Amino acid sequence: MMKYWITTHWPPLEGNGPSYGVYICDGREEAGLGLRAGDKVLIYEIGSCPDVLHKRADGSEEWISHKRGRKGIIAIAELDEELYCDDDEPMTHYRDGAKRRWCWRAEGRMLNVSGFVSYARAAEFMGKGPGFRFRAIGKRKSGLLQIEEDVYRALVEEFKRNRPPEKAPPRKSRFMPPRPGHGMGGEGPVHKALKKALYSKPSDVLSMPGLKGLHLEYQFETGDRADVVLEDFEGRYITVEVEETVGFDNITGVLQAIKYKYMFAVKCRRQNAEVLAFLVAHEIDGKVKDLCSEYGVECFQVPRP
Repeated sequence: MMKYWITTHWPPLEGNGPSYGVYICDGREEAGLGLRAGDKVLIYEIGSCPDVLHKRADGSEEWISHKRGRKGIIAIAELDEELYCDDDEPMTHYRDGAKRRWCWRAEGRMLNVSGFVSYARAAEFMGKGPGFRFRAIGKRKSGLLQIEEDVYRALVEEFKRNRPPEKAPPRKSRFMPPRPGHGMGGEGPVHKALKKALYSKPSDVLSMPGLKGLHLEYQFETGDRADVVLEDFEGRYITVEVEETVGFDNITGVLQAIKYKYMFAVKCRRQNAEVLAFLVAHEIDGKVKDLCSEYGVECFQVPRP
């Protein structure tokens, strides 16, 4: 059964990028023993933290500062694994004299970074008053706390409401040339029915809760046209290529699904991981399914009505 968590991250060190897992220092790992692959995690970034001592290859030392933190929920992630101990993780020394060994971890993957929940709003949704310290949440001040599904869902909705305008679903292009194979009466009734059902009732068709239709026949400036664009509950966009049947020697649908994903990411200024590519058909050959898996396209074989 999926669980929901909120975890505290310190801002990245200067020169480093973000991470999307759960990290607990040695001695406080009890808080994360319930973590499982597939669990959803909200990442709260604190405002500041002490400099870190770095040892160079020549034996000399320097202090490295962290970037300025945003003091709020900055990402939604999904865990890929359970909590484990990295025995090779060294002790980290801080300028304030503290030292910690961040050897307990469960790596995750980013779902959405195009939103934000402020400190005040996050504390409010969690039923906490002024002065609440996210830095010390969870057992033994581990920085990890399990939350109820309704709290998670409320925080995600707030996260999506604070999405920058440029990252919202873009409008269709006004340029509407005929689509090869689907113009002048070329679209068959089976394809049309599947496409419309997918747009109007995506969760039912794909057996995935939380989906909603955004666009039917999304037109790009290039003349390309995605059959359907969806959004999942965490706010990821999904470009869908719909086919009636995909044979073993037909990779056109796979190529189109990949193409739409990256073009839509550019259109809405989202990171590639925030846009998914789906191939949906009544019949999909096994070799095509393998190809989809290799190149990050999720394929769905939908029963005929």
